[in-house]
Amino acid sequence: MNTFQQADWPEKIRYMNEYDNFARLYGIRLVDYNVGFAHMQMQVQAMHLNSQGRIHGGWLSAMLVIAGGKAARSYGQEVRITELTMNYYRGVEGGLVDIFAAEKHRNRHTAAYDVEMRTADGKLVVAGVTTFVLLDEPVAYHLLAKPTAERALTREFPIWPAERADLHADIPGLRPCFRASDWAAKRAYMNENENLFYSENITVTEYGKGLCRAKLDPLLPRHFDARGKVEPAWLAVVMDPTMGKPSLSMGEFSVTAQMSISFFSVDAVGGLFAEGRERSRGEHFGVCEGEILDARGELLASGACTMYLRHTEINFRREHPLNYPEGPAGA
Repeated sequence: MNTFQQADWPEKIRYMNEYDNFARLYGIRLVDYNVGFAHMQMQVQAMHLNSQGRIHGGWLSAMLVIAGGKAARSYGQEVRITELTMNYYRGVEGGLVDIFAAEKHRNRHTAAYDVEMRTADGKLVVAGVTTFVLLDEPVAYHLLAKPTAERALTREFPIWPAERADLHADIPGLRPCFRASDWAAKRAYMNENENLFYSENITVTEYGKGLCRAKLDPLLPRHFDARGKVEPAWLAVVMDPTMGKPSLSMGEFSVTAQMSISFFSVDAVGGLFAEGRERSRGEHFGVCEGEILDARGELLASGACTMYLRHTEINFRREHPLNYPEGPAGA
């Protein structure tokens, strides 16, 4: 049997698409592949959107992780990601997006790849660098069982409470807003307004001033790669909102301007348990940090992000959970 390195490029593309649980289940296709280069495409769907109707930052970071990993494995050698750094430039509400990874550096031990996402008309969405350590083992071409994991909603979407429209209506001159609510209501809002959270059973378990704790528990077969390791893209998916939500606790919207994640292990036991904290806050920018542990308390990843503070008030009456247009059964 040929090795991955000996296979031709169309066969490598087929293998990468079929044996990647994340890409296979979430509509991401490798369309062009060569030494040190990968080009993926994704059609934006409702499940990818945040409460503002744009691709969720967790998906953006995950796409860069996956693209960099495919380019790094183009030599036929297995790798493990150690770092992602990225900048956010614009939101995307729909259409086809292209994700590219191109080799920046490679030696006997490490490799780095420039990664970016662009809209179909070429506008830059996010860009960054992924860094990998090279492992002393080949890509396990046809030596692993073909993944059979499926994607389905783990919990039902909430029915938006009608009384939310009258929240705080008894207070003269005060709009029914996030800022005036108690922390329990704010935590419920954080869970209700995330398509990503309902589709993947990510839950905010604690929310307070400058603090967010969240979990992805249990881990399901779709959260693992073909080798039985947690797919690093899921660490990025969980890290992004957990670090970003503390900056929302003051009741105003913010958007991620820059983020970096260091990856330490993909040998997770149990679920993923994340904590994000706001470290500083100025007039226009805030800085948050966070980490992800497994059920043993082992550190899997840590990160930091810079948030642009928009000074636009979060309002319960204006913000509604998107849900999937076709309903939970069709998610």
